[in-house]
Formats: sequence, structure tokens, C-alpha cells
Amino acid sequence: MAIKYPILILIFIVLYIIVFFIKGKRKEKKNNIKIANTSIVKRTGYYKNILARYRLLLYLLYGVLFLGLIGTSFLSSRVYKKTIISDEIYNRDIMLCLDVSASTNKLNQQLVEKYQELVDELKGERVGISVFNCTSYLLVPLTEDYEYIEYALDRMEKGFDCGNSILCYNDDYRYVINGTIMDTSRGSSLIGDGLASCVYAFPNLEEKRARSIILVTDNEVYGKEIISVVDAAKIAKKKNITIYTISPKSSLKKNISLLQEVSKITGGKSYSETDDINAIVNEINKKEKTLLEGKKQEVEYDHPTIPFVVLMLSFAVILFIDKELIR
Repeated sequence: MAIKYPILILIFIVLYIIVFFIKGKRKEKKNNIKIANTSIVKRTGYYKNILARYRLLLYLLYGVLFLGLIGTSFLSSRVYKKTIISDEIYNRDIMLCLDVSASTNKLNQQLVEKYQELVDELKGERVGISVFNCTSYLLVPLTEDYEYIEYALDRMEKGFDCGNSILCYNDDYRYVINGTIMDTSRGSSLIGDGLASCVYAFPNLEEKRARSIILVTDNEVYGKEIISVVDAAKIAKKKNITIYTISPKSSLKKNISLLQEVSKITGGKSYSETDDINAIVNEINKKEKTLLEGKKQEVEYDHPTIPFVVLMLSFAVILFIDKELIR
């Protein structure tokens, strides 16, 4: 701890000494009324005890007043503590790239449920969500607005839960899929186009940030893609984007092999629904997390507790002594 204005303590102490010295030197006014035979009273034990008690309380009063003055001077001089703080941020962008064809609803639901749990732990990381089927749709642009991310994930979780039933088609499900079925003439589950759209959903690719895509798909293409999933992965590699793939357990072996190739191209890893989704997300977060130290700032915190307690205790003792002196 440190003192902001130490000169004030010195001023208070000097003033107290001056006042105490002047008071000590001041002569008592003589009382014109004389009482005979007081010497007899002064020699009694009772008088001596009363006088000793009075002097003790008086000296104690002076001492407590001095402590109170010290407490006041420390409060006035501002006792504080300096601390260096640094804003720590995670220099990372995460894009959830979700195939929203019916076969992946259950797996997508598990993933968004997990990310709902992780939102409170995010600090400086930007998250985006892109969904695709026959067309791609940027549902949540890359953002640090975690309240909005949580809102979107909550609606998606409800939507995917609805999508697990052929009888359900509520607003939350439409929220997820409406932008992905704009041109059904092209087919469905156009994985390469969806992945390429996710790559270019990252803004300012020239900035130095860790970027990763979590691609959830069964890689079962029904239609003609503009770009293959492997070519999209090669573009991601050029942009220094790591791709992690997660496929449902119903995926064909050939499709899983292709997803493994996609992850390998970018230095990522391929997972299956049979793996624990919590473990998958935790592993990805651990690999991709890059901590940056923000701007350092020197902050001063006031610490008036001790001098304030001393001052309050001094007041309490003074009141007690004052009552004893009057008795």
C-alpha cells in the first residue's frame, strides 16, 4: 500500500503537537474562593484514588485523540494500492458450419447444446454460424455479441429438436432452415458449396487470428456442387483456417474417409457422433485457443478500511472516557 498525500499526515501531527503544547503551558486561572483545611482531604486515600483515576483517564483521552487524529490524517492523505491489470483476450474466430438436412438434426442439436454451455466462458472470441443444404445461409455473422449468440443457439436447439420429428415444423425450425432451401432444383446437401461459403464468411481474412471451422455433415451429396468439399478445404488451408469435421454415426465409410481428408488438409481432425460431443468440443477449444495479453493499465484502489476503523474506535473510546470523567 502507498499514501497519495503524505504531507497531510505531517501537517496533522505538527498541529496536534502545537495545540497540545499550548494547552499544557496554559496556566489555570486562580479561583478566588478559598477553602480551608483541604490539605487534610488531599491526604486521604479516596482523594488520591480519584485524582489518579482522573489523570489516567485524561492521559488516555489525549492518547485516543492522537490515534483519532492519525486515522483522520491517513484518511485525508488517501491510502491506496497500485495494481497492474491487463485485458486478456482469445484471438480466435470459430465458425459453426452446419449441414441442416434432416439426417444431421440430432448431431447438430447436440453441438449447439454444448456451445450454449460454452458461451459464458468465451472471452474475446468471435463466433459465427453458417447453415447450408441446397443453398448456404449465414445465420449468425461472426460476432462477440454473446447474448445474441446464446439467443440464436437456443432457437437452433429447439429447431433441431423439432426437426427430429416429421410432424413438427415450428418457427424455430423455420428459423434454421429457411435460408437453405432457396433453390431446391440444385439438389440438397451440397457440402462443398456449404464449406466454401463458411470459409468466406470470415471477414478480414488478412488479419492475424486463429480461425477454425466445425463442419457437421454426413457428406452425402444429392445434386451438383459448384465446388467439391476437398477443393473448399484447399481454399481454407490457403486462408489458414483449420477444419474439424463431425459426422453422424449413420455416415457411409467413403464419406467419412473424405471428411478425414478434408480435416487433414487443413491440419484439423475428424470426429464421429459415436465420440463424446463434449470431449470433441473441449479438444477443439484447447487446440485452437490462443491467448493474447491486452493493454496493461495501472489502477489505483483506495484502502481506507484500517484508518477508518481506528477513527471510529477512537470516537467510541472518547465517548466512554468522557462519561467516566463526568462521574
